[in-house]
Parts: sequence; structure tokens; C-alpha cells
Amino acid sequence: MPYTILRSGFLMEVWLSPMLGFDPLNARAEIYGTGEQSIRWISVLDVARYAVASLENPYAIGAVRTLTGPEPISPRQVIGLFEREGRSIFEVTRVPVEALQRQLQDAADPLQKSQVGLKIAYASGEPPDRESALGAFSTRLRTVADYARYVLSTFTK
Repeated sequence: MPYTILRSGFLMEVWLSPMLGFDPLNARAEIYGTGEQSIRWISVLDVARYAVASLENPYAIGAVRTLTGPEPISPRQVIGLFEREGRSIFEVTRVPVEALQRQLQDAADPLQKSQVGLKIAYASGEPPDRESALGAFSTRLRTVADYARYVLSTFTK
């Protein structure tokens, strides 16, 4: 049976949303670690397009593919981008890695451990040599700037 396993990076619609402490409409952000680590944020829409395109692409059949966004950008740079687009200064709360590690030790169940583990991965950033399988397809990927313009134009008063 043909298969493709897709491993996506950090989804901007999830990690850059109020659900995980990033609230652009109220100019507040929680960042994990220093906020200087590079992350190749990817749009869930690009992951969905890749999933559909991979059905008939020989590069994807029988493979495990990692999907990352088009550019490395740190959480601090993301905040700066949203501040420029929305013309407001963010209130930023930083959660040190040490605090996350304590949360991991104190986690009561596997779901809590998983959630904190993902935040620790965010605080570590992505390895700089990590290549995205999306390069095998000729499609323009959504950038964090695209996402910021969309969020701020769609949901602001």
C-alpha cells in the first residue's frame, strides 16, 4: 500500500495564536526560551496543499517528509513584524527553559508532558540545516508576514 508520512514543523496558525500565548489582537505574546532561536514557521494551508500534491508525486510516495516554512524567523522577529503591521507594541512574557523543564518534571499526565515538551522544542528552535520537503513542489509558501497581514486585517476592529 502506498504511503507518505508528513512531519510538519511549527504551524503558525497554532503557535502564533492566543491558544499558545500569542495574541496579536491584544498585542501580547508569551515566548519560550530567549526568543532568539530560528523557527521555520509553516502554514497549515501549505501542509494541506503538500498532502494533496503528494498523492501523485513520486518524491512523496513511500517516504517520510519533513515540512517547514520558507524562512527562518525568531519569535522576537515575529513579534517585531506584528508590531510593525499592527502599529502597536507588544507586552512580552518570556518563559525560561528552566521553568519549562520544571513544568515537565511536575507534569501529572502524558498530555501535559507532551505540551511542555513541544514548548521546550520551540525554545530550542530548529536545526539550521533542516531542509523542507516542500522544495520538491513548485508552490509559493505563506510567510509569517503573509499570516500577520491576514490576521490583522481580518480580525481587527
